[in-house]
Amino acid sequence: MEAKTTFKQRIIDCLSDAGCSREVCKSCAECYEKEELGKMLSQIKCERKNLREKLAKVQFELDTLDFLIRKVEQRNK
Repeated sequence: MEAKTTFKQRIIDCLSDAGCSREVCKSCAECYEKEELGKMLSQIKCERKNLREKLAKVQFELDTLDFLIRKVEQRNK
């Protein structure tokens, strides 16, 4: 039982480090304890999808700023 508790805490720590809410961390840990691994994986994949969407948005914002910087630098020469 000790190893299961330790792994449960590792799950919570990993999800927390990934920016998941306390609710998601708790839900995934509960799924792990109940051996509802399919449900747990679905939640983790959903969180990953949300992060990928945020990443794409931030990447677009960075690209837009880089474009503007290049244009202003070209004009400044």
